[in-house]
Amino acid sequence: MNLFKPNSNRLHGLHRFFCNPRNPLQKSLFDPIETFIVIVLALIVLLTSAQAMPVDNVQDREMERAASRLYDGAMKYYKTEAYWKAARELITILDFYPAYSKIDGVLLHLGESLYNMRMYDSASRMFRYLATKYPNSLHLAEALHGLQRVNYQSGDLIESLKIYNGFASRFASEEIIDGAHYFGGMAYFQMQNYDSTVTALAKISIRSKHYDYGLYTTGLALLKKKVSTNRSRSFASC
Repeated sequence: MNLFKPNSNRLHGLHRFFCNPRNPLQKSLFDPIETFIVIVLALIVLLTSAQAMPVDNVQDREMERAASRLYDGAMKYYKTEAYWKAARELITILDFYPAYSKIDGVLLHLGESLYNMRMYDSASRMFRYLATKYPNSLHLAEALHGLQRVNYQSGDLIESLKIYNGFASRFASEEIIDGAHYFGGMAYFQMQNYDSTVTALAKISIRSKHYDYGLYTTGLALLKKKVSTNRSRSFASC
């Protein structure tokens, strides 16, 4: 028995197209046409089906179990960096059962999958929707960090820093905080604000995967600050 029933003919058609293993668009993850389809599908899901819908208890339990199997499968794909396949499974859950108890996790990992495929606009929509729709989610810090990274990668350094400065102190104990300090420091570095670069990067834990490169960038920032100071002094003495 098929436990999932599509929410609309339009979604069903797009889902069949997206999940079809014979789809030639799956041959190239970065094909512009495929990127467009993923973005459109993500938008339609958010606009038409990402609302919790009441169901009877028996059906709810059946749908919950089916969604959990899909979610577990998606996470296996995600952990092996098979992001296209992970996104396919996660979109299936959004399409057919948006009332899933872990729907915030679905949105987060769909956003991360799209981010890792460099589909930043779509990733941003997922992170933003999660942060707005589920402000009490355990994944809120990760969603905000996702938005911070998306804006950094897209070149919007001011917005990236605005997000960083808005949430870093609130989530100082979260696992993502080292990454937040790293991308915050990198944004400051790109803007040639070397004092703030050093301050942000100094907060990265020595156990973090970002520590070594943060230390390297700190050295560059101090060097550039010294060069800039010497030039200013030279001009002042002329």
